[in-house]
Amino acid sequence: MPRVHVVEETTARPERVLEAARDFSERRADLWPDVHAEHLEIHDEGDTWAEVTEGNPWPIGLVWERLRYDWSEPGAVRGVVIDSNIFKPGSTWEISASPTDEGGSLVQIVAVRHLRG
Repeated sequence: MPRVHVVEETTARPERVLEAARDFSERRADLWPDVHAEHLEIHDEGDTWAEVTEGNPWPIGLVWERLRYDWSEPGAVRGVVIDSNIFKPGSTWEISASPTDEGGSLVQIVAVRHLRG
């Protein structure tokens, strides 16, 4: 099971980091360079969740995934793959942000990706 864990510090406060993770406006492609606006579709959203298809070109062609994002738990935004042309349903992507003593954030991203085929 491929698992990627990235840890990085930023001067942005945790609230700003998580706000960007759940921003599905036309700004999303600016905030997240791997999201291409022409491959972004918001299917439905509520107060603490959104169902979204996102995609971007890879060397093997367009890779897309439909995710159910959830931010009902404080401090994190989690996406679970519903459908994709490369990832199996149930694959996940999660970002969390916690405050640092300097006023910024410790950001962690954990992606657990199960490939189709």
